[in-house]
Amino acid sequence: MNRNEINSQSTKSAISKAFIELYCQKDISAISLNEICKKAHVSRTTFYRYYDDKYAVLEEIEDNLIDSLAKINQPVYNIKFPVDAWSVFAPVFYQSSVLIKANAKLIVSMLKNKNIQFLSKWKKNMRTYFENYLFINNYDGSNPLIITALLASTVIGTTSFWLLERPDISLEEISNIGGKALLAIFKEFYKQS
Repeated sequence: MNRNEINSQSTKSAISKAFIELYCQKDISAISLNEICKKAHVSRTTFYRYYDDKYAVLEEIEDNLIDSLAKINQPVYNIKFPVDAWSVFAPVFYQSSVLIKANAKLIVSMLKNKNIQFLSKWKKNMRTYFENYLFINNYDGSNPLIITALLASTVIGTTSFWLLERPDISLEEISNIGGKALLAIFKEFYKQS
């Protein structure tokens, strides 16, 4: 990476951090471009060099978070159900929970602000992930789209409950609960196929 690329990454990072700090305090509609620039120590011209508006910053943050979660989920593509499912589901759910916990303030803000865009991306990502898993494992049962919707909703619902209502639950416990819930759904539908 050359000096310009490093400076560019550093500036974008400062803008993202400033935006996240503000977004965790108030709704996006109440955040001004001046606030973001002041907090990031950049000019408006510099801001516009990287982003069209504050919504573009939020979209990039969402995409980076979804991409990070997708990378964590990659190992599940390699398992054959049901033989080694638990040995992979539990660590993947744990690693996802670690990333979510590290970004808890941001995700809680997105959930509380009813950020439909983020929730839709997350659900789409999870559904695609589970659809690929069913395809790889040659699932030939009925209603695969319902199954993937149920699995995605389980992950998002468990995470939302944890962050919004029971943040005192440990990473280990939420991983165990979430992993077992996913495994139970898989077992039920594979039993029926």
